Amino acid sequence: MIENSQANLKRKTKIKFPLVKPLSHDLFDRDAIKVYQRLRRFDHEAYFVGGCIRDLLLGSTPKDFDLVTSAPPKQVRGIFRNSRIIGKRFLLVNVLFGRKTIEVATFRKTPWQDGIPKNQQNMLIQHDNFFGSDLEDAMRRDFTINALLYCPDEREVVDYVDGLRDLQEGKIRTIGDPFIKMAEDPIRIIRALKFAAKLNFDIVPSVARAIDECSSQLTLSPRPRVLLEILKILRGGQVLPCFEQMAKSPALEVILPDLSKLWFNESSYMLNFKEHLSALDYIDAEERAFFSDASLLTILSLPLLDSKAKEGKVPLTSDYFEKNLKGMAESLNLSKRMLEKIRNIIAIQPRLEKKSKSCIRYLAHYPEAMEFLKIRTLGGLAPRDSLHFWENYMEQNPCKKKRKRSRRPPQV
Repeated sequence: MIENSQANLKRKTKIKFPLVKPLSHDLFDRDAIKVYQRLRRFDHEAYFVGGCIRDLLLGSTPKDFDLVTSAPPKQVRGIFRNSRIIGKRFLLVNVLFGRKTIEVATFRKTPWQDGIPKNQQNMLIQHDNFFGSDLEDAMRRDFTINALLYCPDEREVVDYVDGLRDLQEGKIRTIGDPFIKMAEDPIRIIRALKFAAKLNFDIVPSVARAIDECSSQLTLSPRPRVLLEILKILRGGQVLPCFEQMAKSPALEVILPDLSKLWFNESSYMLNFKEHLSALDYIDAEERAFFSDASLLTILSLPLLDSKAKEGKVPLTSDYFEKNLKGMAESLNLSKRMLEKIRNIIAIQPRLEKKSKSCIRYLAHYPEAMEFLKIRTLGGLAPRDSLHFWENYMEQNPCKKKRKRSRRPPQV
């Protein structure tokens, strides 16, 4: 077990962020502790890893708890009946506790021999199921601050990569060559910018250069993974700073070019858009975590629709939405069904504001419209009494789930 390397002890550390130690086990999710204990009972190595340890050391509340173990995915699946194996490129086991998921990964190692890819022209990792040791697993991770392992039995933080020093100094640093790390998985570019914004950390110069030079490679990443990372940002807090960080880099221009063109526009629709992003931070983190994809993507859609609207009024036709959201739909792999949901969410808003009873039949099919009304209200863009009216109505008249799914929802 290593808490600090010898080299780290010799170096003076500029402490910007004092760390919380020892970690209190009362702060850990009880179900996650149960998963850890069961893995240990079956004689497998197991650690808590990643963002949960980073956040606990910084005195923050983690949004989830991930574990890493020596057990291969199929063995983990056999240990937990309430689990399922997910992924192809990267096999994981999700252990399910109601709506909560505890993610369990197996120790992995880099697919490259000696850690250096043979083909320097194409370093994108297509398969990442090469299993290894705890040390190899830490070394193949993206950033030093995310590679800290924690052993509850020993109450020790295992640090193979000087992650504790970077946490204290507030640095975003890759493990190894940042150009190779970004080329292996360009999604790491978005993650670096996200962590810098959320944690108020500085990106070290070598990583900043790699972000600038490798951002074009984001087009090589599977579009569903780009969408997943954008949704994580929208659900994760500090949303506006995250997007501002992406807008200052080439990343936003690559993944959402239409939005990037409008970002520095000071028009009313962009100011409203940024109010929507800020409003997400006023929503309880647990509630926000379960907001639908549709309501969150509606936020990203509005400036693209408003910028093309004549006389400030967005036409509510399907053709208008498909035409003006085409770029975003292609970048994020959005289906026509998702675009139709976004259209209906926007179309319902004026009726919700007027407390029109005609909304009732639509809310059963489009509950996401209420989520978006809440975002607009907290951003100061919709009257509070309308939100209170519908929240009281929904509480007194909860929507019953319909058994028949064949019937198409009504169009607004």
